[in-house]
Amino acid sequence: METELESIRNMSNDFNVYAIFADSDPLSCCISFDLEKDCIYMTINNHKRLIQLKDIKEIVGLDNDSLMPLELDLDLLSNPLILAFRLCNSKKIIVLLFSCIEKRQAFANFITNVITENSKRNELASLKH
Repeated sequence: METELESIRNMSNDFNVYAIFADSDPLSCCISFDLEKDCIYMTINNHKRLIQLKDIKEIVGLDNDSLMPLELDLDLLSNPLILAFRLCNSKKIIVLLFSCIEKRQAFANFITNVITENSKRNELASLKH
């Protein structure tokens, strides 16, 4: 039986992603696993970030339909170690449970910077029209 990690790895490697904690345009996101180096590479809008697997306690891929009875409640999202993404094309939500707040915060900052840069680029593009 495949593990959560394998099932996520077997999902498509190219998603449109919404960070649940940020209201933004869909970001292009690619997640690739390098199990020899025990890390995940997450590329968001061409910005690549390496996450060591030891920094993550758990990766859970959830189907939106199965979430309805469970309700992805605010307790889960307010957990300071959790970062969650809604994958808008596949109705998937990926929940990363980090091993410490610093690692989670560093990754959240990375995503926030990408989102900020993305929205600035969109603003500039709209001014040119």
